[in-house]
Amino acid sequence: KKTPALDRHLEVVWYELPPGQSSGEMGANAAGMVELLTVVAGRVEVILGGEVSVLAVGDSIIYGPQTTSEYRNVSEDPARILLLVDTSKVEASRR
Repeated sequence: KKTPALDRHLEVVWYELPPGQSSGEMGANAAGMVELLTVVAGRVEVILGGEVSVLAVGDSIIYGPQTTSEYRNVSEDPARILLLVDTSKVEASRR
């Protein structure tokens, strides 16, 4: 689920992944984009540009532009992820 477009530079995305499910690999972020991912429930394997980290409830990770990403639920319960996407510097990087 995503927040509606409000012509702002911060987007909130909520992911819910059943046990064993993956988001699939997502393409690289736009230049200037920064994302903050926080695990709200479960354990999540986060793959950023080929590097793997396993995050538990309350853990967060920040990643920047031009990074591919994938999220995989490695727990036996549903995983919930809160993702904040900052696009405030995307336009500046296109100049």
